[in-house]
Amino acid sequence: MPINSASKIRSKGPKNVTFFDNFLKFDGEEALPKLKDTEFGLILLHIRMPGMDGMEVLRQVREIRSDIRIITITASGTIELAFEAMKLGAVDFIQKPFSLEEIWQLVSRVMDREEHN
Repeated sequence: MPINSASKIRSKGPKNVTFFDNFLKFDGEEALPKLKDTEFGLILLHIRMPGMDGMEVLRQVREIRSDIRIITITASGTIELAFEAMKLGAVDFIQKPFSLEEIWQLVSRVMDREEHN
């Protein structure tokens, strides 16, 4: 089952993950100021967004908060795009469509990997 909405991701997520309902959907311009005063451990960041694109958001997040893990999401991803995102500081990426199980396995792997480093 492909994921199309943040509410589906939230409803099926692991019990040990805290979601901020008001942060599930917003564009890059809205996201960046929130990062300065809200604690996040992980961001699922779509590369193609209205307004500021995900790559620019990724660049700016790294300047503001280098401690946040970022998984990039793309529907039209290429190896080059994934490589560029990783160079900019993304810890992993996933291509649409993906299932709830796939995204949560990735989130779990990233969180476990980062905890052990």
